[in-house]
Amino acid sequence: MAAIKPLMADGEGDATLLRNITNVRREIFRLYGTAKRGRMDKTDAYKLAQILHLGAKLMVETEPQVELRRLQTEHEKLRQMVAELEGQLAKQVPQVVPWTSTNHLDAAKLN
Repeated sequence: MAAIKPLMADGEGDATLLRNITNVRREIFRLYGTAKRGRMDKTDAYKLAQILHLGAKLMVETEPQVELRRLQTEHEKLRQMVAELEGQLAKQVPQVVPWTSTNHLDAAKLN
């Protein structure tokens, strides 16, 4: 998933990528505080916040899909591990033939 290019923090030269909803929310609140202190025009802050809101909405719709794919991959790996362990167990445990009323007669004939 591509990260959204962030806004610069007040007076800072480095920017952190907005990779998740928490970071987007922090940036929206930072914009609010910047506009409230008069360091940014409120109209510009509102427009930027709306853009961030749209980005967050896309992330909210995308993050569950990413998590679902991760869980499906993990589930498949676990299913393969169980199949391998069952195969190993089948090799270690001898086959047991269930007893029926005629099985003991067949075994007696072999002796």
